[in-house]
Amino acid sequence: MSLDIEDPDTPEIVLDPEPSSPAPGLAHWLAATAGSPDTARAVREHPQCRRPFLFGVRNPRIRVVAGAWVVSAAIVGVAAWAGHGPAHESGSGSTTSPSEAVWQSPSGPGPVSSGNAAGCDSAARERDLAAVVAGPPRVRAEGGAAAIEVFEAAYYLARDAGRARALVAPAAAIPQAAQIQAGIDSIPAATTYCTHITALDHGLYAVEVAETRADGTKNLWRQRISTDDADHATLITAITHL
Repeated sequence: MSLDIEDPDTPEIVLDPEPSSPAPGLAHWLAATAGSPDTARAVREHPQCRRPFLFGVRNPRIRVVAGAWVVSAAIVGVAAWAGHGPAHESGSGSTTSPSEAVWQSPSGPGPVSSGNAAGCDSAARERDLAAVVAGPPRVRAEGGAAAIEVFEAAYYLARDAGRARALVAPAAAIPQAAQIQAGIDSIPAATTYCTHITALDHGLYAVEVAETRADGTKNLWRQRISTDDADHATLITAITHL
């Protein structure tokens, strides 16, 4: 591939039921204080009348039921919040949706090989990559190598310049989709490829794309590709031919 390129009802639970009738001491005390201007205050301050408040509720029966209601409401609230969470979580905790797929760089610091040429990469991974670029309209790459893999797969497997350009930062000095599509259309559909990606520095990669056409013609493209992370995705910011 060659391009001309410039450099995120609860049951009521009663824990402390009140006695069925007031204690004799309390009845006598109430009778003695009846009619006093301070009766109301005195009643509130009597030891048998003072109880902890729960949102202003003194009655223990009401207090416990209210407490149970609050706990139930909290549980329902958490369940409702969880129900409005991400539509799907990938194994790495990356958010996806029906219109989006996520492709991640392989773990480990070594070079990455990706493509449909014989012996280029594991068949399982290549099938997964082919499904990704043929599936949801947006692919979110996580990692520089992943962005490069998806870009090349969109070019050679999906043959879709729009998908390829979506892996490129909007302001990057890289041709727009129409120009990329012209390059794709010039390559025979049976062409196979293998991309070798080696990290040089954070966000900087040495890339070799080995292309084999149906008539046996082979081409080797050497590039230096820069990437950057933005909005929970990795995008290509520059492609320089070497």
